[in-house]
Amino acid sequence: MNFSVDSMLNGLAEQGMCFTSSEQQTTGEYDSADAEWNYKDVPHLKEAHENAEAINGALSKSSASSIFIQKVGPIRIPLSVCVYSPGPNSISYFTSIGPFVLVISSSWKTLLTSTTVTTRYHLGSTRFFKPFHFFIHKVLERNYKTLMNVDVPMRVRRGELRSRGYIFLNDESGYGFLETINLQVLGVKVPITLPDFKLEMEISDVPQGTTLLGENDSRGIRIIREENQFQVFSRICLHAGALLDDAKIEDNCVRCPWHGKRIKPIFDFNLDGQTKSYESSGIKMTIEKHVLRFEGLFH
Repeated sequence: MNFSVDSMLNGLAEQGMCFTSSEQQTTGEYDSADAEWNYKDVPHLKEAHENAEAINGALSKSSASSIFIQKVGPIRIPLSVCVYSPGPNSISYFTSIGPFVLVISSSWKTLLTSTTVTTRYHLGSTRFFKPFHFFIHKVLERNYKTLMNVDVPMRVRRGELRSRGYIFLNDESGYGFLETINLQVLGVKVPITLPDFKLEMEISDVPQGTTLLGENDSRGIRIIREENQFQVFSRICLHAGALLDDAKIEDNCVRCPWHGKRIKPIFDFNLDGQTKSYESSGIKMTIEKHVLRFEGLFH
């Protein structure tokens, strides 16, 4: 059974706690499902956020209990945090540190193509510590902006993919905390309505380092050249939809910037002057007469 934020605040008030509140809001071109996914997506906290990390204690579809390590400058503050879904289109958190208790509620609403997320912070303490509330709310505001600088672009990226016909497989079944830790799941389905693509480039025109061709989704590729060694990667991670254009290369794999998943190249080859043809992951590559040709077949 999940209790509402109001019931928690009322119970704490009966224990002599007094509360002050503040509110933050963001709006972006994404779906409400992208907000829900983002709030319940456990692995991205460690990979995408520099100032927070969660050490998981218990996870289920509807709740998560963790020790958060919150970084404030050189200081690391451990916080026991419980996160749960009290109802549709909402999520709640609660934690305490010293004489303070913090109860957070976030809710989201989609209108046409944009979604607005509203987050309310309820900070409680005895009256003796209430003068500190103003400064803590300022810290919470700054932390919110830091988090949203990473989270909102993730949601918008998924919104862009939706506009192109991509499907996210958990939209119908709902998103849960526990399901997000399996990085091997392919959570993005490429639409069969995508037009096939053909890309080509003279080998002599491919510079050292990274070259991007095509669209920044399944219709594009990222070529990495080191001397005459070539690796070809997709520009999208089909686990959750992350853009891989700037993803780091580790042990001949790209590392997804959202979750740290290592993705092998589609093609890995060295030039030797011969005509070659390769097929992998719906993409055909031909090397002929010093020209690289790529064909994507989605039907």
